[in-house]
Amino acid sequence: MQPMKVTFDNSTLKEVVTPDRCVSSPDYAAFVAVHEALRPGRIRGYFADSVLTLDSLGKEDKVNVVGGANIESRADSTGPYTFTLTVGARWNRGTGRNR
Repeated sequence: MQPMKVTFDNSTLKEVVTPDRCVSSPDYAAFVAVHEALRPGRIRGYFADSVLTLDSLGKEDKVNVVGGANIESRADSTGPYTFTLTVGARWNRGTGRNR
């Protein structure tokens, strides 16, 4: 069986890498399960581009960059047990904080 590919961002990275630091979280069991699947390679973790781009921006800059984005999504069924989810952003001129 091929390993599952999972993309992580800053909102979950710490929890799955070091779940012992999040024992009080209501999602602790899930963090441990993902951590234990990463170790032998049943899950293969990747970082989204946003870890190096949007997640690295400060709050003020992030508002300016993301504030004008419209998030769009589309879901397509490609079989009885599979689907494709496409998510993207479109920026409109004159939106966000820096109009």
